[in-house]
Amino acid sequence: GATTAMISGLSSGEFEVLVTDANGCQLAGVGQVSEAIPLVRMPTGFIPNQGPYLPIATCEISFNMMIYDRWGQLVYAGDSGWDGLNNGKEMPQGVYSFILNYTYNTEEGIKSDDQKGSFTLIN
Repeated sequence: GATTAMISGLSSGEFEVLVTDANGCQLAGVGQVSEAIPLVRMPTGFIPNQGPYLPIATCEISFNMMIYDRWGQLVYAGDSGWDGLNNGKEMPQGVYSFILNYTYNTEEGIKSDDQKGSFTLIN
């Protein structure tokens, strides 16, 4: 059967690859590893009893998020997910806006980005 060799945690760049089959035949090549930038998305709907409202990312990020009600009042600011409460009270169903600032590590250092949008809180 076929065996699989996998390498992870490589920095970006070109790498020489040598593959040897069961008969001793070899094939050489070059593999290109590109540096990944995280894909970050925010859910468009939020049901508080199913867990906090927070970003979903393909790589590890640190974030700070602000959430506003439809009148522009700040109802949450923090670096973890929102539980749907403001001052201990459940917020009403409806559309809310968010501003998300996040940072991630690259080979050149820490980079940052932001997103703005809206979502619907469903009770």
